[in-house]
Amino acid sequence: LSTYTSLAAAYCTYLGPFSEDSRAQANEMWKDKCGLDTFDVLRVMSSESELLTWKAEGLSADRLSQENAVMIKYGNMVPFIVDPNSQASEWLRAHAVNADTVLAQDPKLVSQLELAVRFGKTIVIQEVDGIENFLFPLLRRDLMRQGPRQVVQIGDKMCDFNESFNLYLCTRNSNAIDQLPPNAACLVTRVSFSVTRAGLEGQLLGATLQHEKPELEHRKSELLQKEEQLKVELAELEKQLLTALADASGNILENEPLIRTLESTKAAASTISESLTESSRLQVDLDNEREVYRPLATLGSQIFILIRELPTMDHMYRFSLESFMVIFDKVLNMELGNTSTQDKLRQLGNHLKILVLFYLSRSLFKADRLAFGMHMVRGIMPEKFEPNEWE
Repeated sequence: LSTYTSLAAAYCTYLGPFSEDSRAQANEMWKDKCGLDTFDVLRVMSSESELLTWKAEGLSADRLSQENAVMIKYGNMVPFIVDPNSQASEWLRAHAVNADTVLAQDPKLVSQLELAVRFGKTIVIQEVDGIENFLFPLLRRDLMRQGPRQVVQIGDKMCDFNESFNLYLCTRNSNAIDQLPPNAACLVTRVSFSVTRAGLEGQLLGATLQHEKPELEHRKSELLQKEEQLKVELAELEKQLLTALADASGNILENEPLIRTLESTKAAASTISESLTESSRLQVDLDNEREVYRPLATLGSQIFILIRELPTMDHMYRFSLESFMVIFDKVLNMELGNTSTQDKLRQLGNHLKILVLFYLSRSLFKADRLAFGMHMVRGIMPEKFEPNEWE
């Protein structure tokens, strides 16, 4: 247990700014050094019911977002959240009930912060490009005693500190984490929701399944809830067994109530274990059914990564994930008749390429349209190009 908790603490402390691939590499390296066969930070730090609750509150279903939510929820330091697409901010507003949201440029920021600290409220500061000096005492938790009260300095004032106070710092600047000075970076939990290909692929797969096969997502949610409930029941049985053994007196072998308790507990545990095994098998079957729709999600993530590279051509060419999701949803809503799943996915992929090409071409200078078309073809079908042809 101590090894798992140490790895979970390291995961939350050091891997927040990195992409899924970098996190997976670090995870494998740490497992090898610690001699562990498996380690999943989500299993250690959260439960399936909690992840489902976060998803219902608007958190994306991809692994990167779930890991980031764990870091935000259970990290000891104030989260500094890079959120280019405002998805984390929307989830925070739903998750942190009655949270106050304020812009970093708001002239009333300091006074609102003082009220939040005094009355134990949650405050989300958005558009944060750096750490202002008046925030450092809060980040360091420089608390002082004045009689029975704890106080902290905010600007020129000393404010009563309420332990229920929570602070979240959010920014849409993708480079904000790299621009933090060392004396500020060590005081916050750095978390990046920047779009990665794997993370976006998970989001698009979820959107595709929600439209094409909503029953799969519903069945998976039900299975996860059932599995979580079974695990809770198993833990409760183990607790009851330990309590019965601790309370037993005299010769255990002659204690008939205890023996009956042990037998019933063993039977119940066996039934629960079989149910968990069956649930795991059904989950594998469901995942295999979900994988059928992955090619469309993979194509969508490839196209958006290509779109995100457009500012290197001209700094005016900036397109948000929300605008791309509008196109993707429009493709999913197309009526294609009664065709096989594979044929339908192929047609949807072709329509997605055409819609993206037409949508973006209207926004580009005429001189750049051909270059973008070639860039898109090369990104989607790199095998059509010779090794040095593109250079």
